[in-house]
Amino acid sequence: MYVVFSVNKADRKVIDSLLLDELVNRQSITQKDGSIFGLDNRVVVIIEGSEAALEVAAKIVGAAGEKLPPAKATDIYNKVKEEEKRADSGMGFLFG
Repeated sequence: MYVVFSVNKADRKVIDSLLLDELVNRQSITQKDGSIFGLDNRVVVIIEGSEAALEVAAKIVGAAGEKLPPAKATDIYNKVKEEEKRADSGMGFLFG
């Protein structure tokens, strides 16, 4: 399971709180500059993990950010995973 949040860059404390939470920080967390996805002055945070951790993350983000709608979240998630896949294959080429 995963969730994609959009958080204002000025609310960096919210992202720090996610990273400090004992349950959430054990999940896979990816941060990207939102401008890459047309979300200016935002940070996109993707969290992959258990349902319980995603619920805690949503409470931490609260009103400081927003959970992106499913279509937008899926689009961003797929783009990030494709980028990771290309990076992994490139490293394999270098160190293969």
